[in-house]
Amino acid sequence: MRVISRLFRQLLSVDGDLHSSLLYRMSLSTFASFAELTAHESIVPDSLSTADEHTRQTVVAFLSRVSFTLAARASSVLYLRARLTNVGTLFR
Repeated sequence: MRVISRLFRQLLSVDGDLHSSLLYRMSLSTFASFAELTAHESIVPDSLSTADEHTRQTVVAFLSRVSFTLAARASSVLYLRARLTNVGTLFR
């Protein structure tokens, strides 16, 4: 488990030139997916334990945006399903 934490720690601390920006974005996305799906919750905070404040803030902001986006999509789907159900009952 320490290897995974160390790998995320290294990937999330790389923020810089244009060449590494794609790697950084993919690292954030992968970390967000891992944080959402893992059964090993201790890895998530451990990955950020030695990160500088800028890295922590960036990761937290990214995770907040991802969870908000997913929640917005889920609520939109539920709203549309409810509307379709209501429309379907009008024509019965």
